[in-house]
Amino acid sequence: MHDDIHSLVGAYVLDAVDDQERVAFERHLAGCAACAADVAEFRATAAHLADGAWSAPPRGLRTAVLEQVARTRQDGPPVRAQAARATPRWRTVAAAAAAAVVLAAGASVVTYQMSASPSSVELVLSAPDATVRQAALPGGGTVTLVSSAGRDEGVVYVTAAPAIDATRAYELWLTDGATARPAGTLAAGANAGQTVVRGVRGQAALALTEERAGGVATPQGTMLAQIPLT
Repeated sequence: MHDDIHSLVGAYVLDAVDDQERVAFERHLAGCAACAADVAEFRATAAHLADGAWSAPPRGLRTAVLEQVARTRQDGPPVRAQAARATPRWRTVAAAAAAAVVLAAGASVVTYQMSASPSSVELVLSAPDATVRQAALPGGGTVTLVSSAGRDEGVVYVTAAPAIDATRAYELWLTDGATARPAGTLAAGANAGQTVVRGVRGQAALALTEERAGGVATPQGTMLAQIPLT
């Protein structure tokens, strides 16, 4: 197992991890907005290079990619507090990783299906039009949204938000600019979590408030973060 699980993100997107690493990374991914953003951008880069073509991975591809990785110096991952600024470096790494797949395949185009029945999270993260947006929370923490207009869905990661009482919960809202509708609620007292939001197409923004546990029908608390969708 890798000492630093953050560094598995590229290998995970290329399906170059073993079963134990995959389980560990997917558990980590559920609570790490930085890695979720990296996964989305890696897959978007690979999808653009693939140009929609699908094929079975050629024999020896995994070995060739891992050998190339072993010969390539890897930068250490950013510290958590700098996660929001890490995206430009990962864009470069994503392009290099996708190019390595094309070269290892003998210039044929290869992409991977992550599972026979992918979850909504996987489908959004692997969507060709997946877009990553992020907002900081007052008092610390971030809200990251990976959305796909084509799928009309998004995956929201709340990370390291300020601690709240067990009788309170962070609630998500989709707004068209005039009204807001509930889009999901974190567990009572939780200051981190992942959830899928649906109906993002045509909406103006995603917002976050602190409400009573279980959620409310209309926002009562102050808007703590707002992520524009247009």
